[in-house]
Amino acid sequence: MILFFALACFDLPPDFENAQLIEDFVQRDCEGSAYDSAIAPTTASVVARDSGTEVAVGPLGFRCAQKVQGFWVGEGDEVSVLIQPVDMNPTEVAGCDCLYDVDFTLPTTTSAVAVYTRGDNLSGRSEATLEVTGRVE
Repeated sequence: MILFFALACFDLPPDFENAQLIEDFVQRDCEGSAYDSAIAPTTASVVARDSGTEVAVGPLGFRCAQKVQGFWVGEGDEVSVLIQPVDMNPTEVAGCDCLYDVDFTLPTTTSAVAVYTRGDNLSGRSEATLEVTGRVE
């Protein structure tokens, strides 16, 4: 009997090439535009639990109706998280942007989480950019 395993291939930048997909990840509904004049700064709430580390981050700017996902790498005192679109090579893109909050649980305990974002390959934001670092409350 021959077994085949399907491995997911993700388009990740060099610093995240060994990152793992965050399974427990929730993207909230659009809550405004990055061009709004009264945008709150991006914040991260980090809470340590026995089962891992719960993180809430926002607002983060991506395209309207664009699904995003998270990846994590590291261990110990600081873990790095990358949030990027699910489809890195879209054939069609929205002509607008949205601000999203995301919640996720890392399957490890840490005292700090550095959150990076990256746009799709058509956005001109293909490099991972540090948005915020949160420490355990």
